[in-house]
Amino acid sequence: MDALLELLPEIERLVSREALRFSAGYRTWRWSCKDLDAGIRNFATRLERSGIGPRDRLAPWSENRPQWAAVFWACLARDVEAVPFDFSPPRNDASRIVDQTRARLLIQAAGRLLLRSQIQTASRRVARQTA
Repeated sequence: MDALLELLPEIERLVSREALRFSAGYRTWRWSCKDLDAGIRNFATRLERSGIGPRDRLAPWSENRPQWAAVFWACLARDVEAVPFDFSPPRNDASRIVDQTRARLLIQAAGRLLLRSQIQTASRRVARQTA
């Protein structure tokens, strides 16, 4: 195997096999390959509908969660560059990070998509919440 993209048909083929396991301390989530494949396809469709395509950059910004695997694979499938960053850097300066990486889109927890024009306001709101 030479590339991660070669794994996508395997994810689709393995259907009921466990693909992901994530524990938040009190609860463990399990995703089958079918669940992961559905998440990848759904998010790839969202990227397409948002006009995000090859060589664009997307910045995932959230706490750890199993959905990020689907986001990552959808980015690979659409040739979108994922630029993930820590959800809780000092003051959560998301707008600065997005500007420096030239990301066109930021995705927050719960799958909320923000265009560049919306990022600065969201960054200030999170900074106030964590200060």
